[in-house]
Amino acid sequence: GGKWNEWLKIKYKGKTGYVNLNYLRATTVEKESKSGIEKWTSKNMKWNNWTFWIIMVVLLAIGLGGSFMFERIDGLLDRITNSDYEGNVAYFPIFAGFTGVVFAILMIIWQDSIEYYLFENFSIWPAGYGFAAWVVWIALVINLIIFIFLLIESLTCGSIIHGLLRIIIQTVFAVFTFFSVFAITIAFIIIAIIVMVALLLLSSLLRRVVVKEY
Repeated sequence: GGKWNEWLKIKYKGKTGYVNLNYLRATTVEKESKSGIEKWTSKNMKWNNWTFWIIMVVLLAIGLGGSFMFERIDGLLDRITNSDYEGNVAYFPIFAGFTGVVFAILMIIWQDSIEYYLFENFSIWPAGYGFAAWVVWIALVINLIIFIFLLIESLTCGSIIHGLLRIIIQTVFAVFTFFSVFAITIAFIIIAIIVMVALLLLSSLLRRVVVKEY
C-alpha cells in the first residue's frame, strides 16, 4: 500500500496492522551484514548474561593484574633482551581504567553528546560541544601524555626490542582495562538504577499497606 507501495498490510487473528517496508529491509540487512563475531557479541555481551561477567572479570584481571605486576614482566624482558633495566609498575593501563570509569558515567548521562563528538563529528579542539565533550577531551589528552612518557621511557630503557615489547604489552593491558572497566561500570550503574527503582516501589507499597492498617 501507499503511494510508492512502501507499506505492508498484515492481518492476524482478525486484526489489521501496517509495517513500513524500509524498516523491514533495514532490520534484515543489519542482521545479515553482521559477522559471526558481531552476532556472538550482541548475544552474549549483555550485563544480564553470565558470559559477560566472566569475560569482563578475566580482561580486568589481565589488565590491572598485569599492570601492578609489570615490574616482574620488565624483569623477564630484561633477562631475555639483556637491556639492564629494572622496570616499574605500568601506569598507562591504570589511567586507562580511570578513563573507562569517566567515559561510562558520561555515556549514561550524556550519551548523545558523547556519540556525536567521538563518532559522528570528532574534532581535536571540542569548542562548542559542551561539558561532556571537554571532559572526554581532557581524559584523552591525559592518556596521550602518559603514553608519550611510556614511549620515552621504553625507547630509552637500553634495548629497542625491550622498549617495543613494553609498549605493546602495556597497550594491550590498557585496552583490556579500559574496555572491562567501562563495561562493568555501565553494568553497575544500570543495576544500581534498577535496585533504586525497585526499592522506591517497594517502600511506596509498604507505605500504602501501613496506611490501610491504621
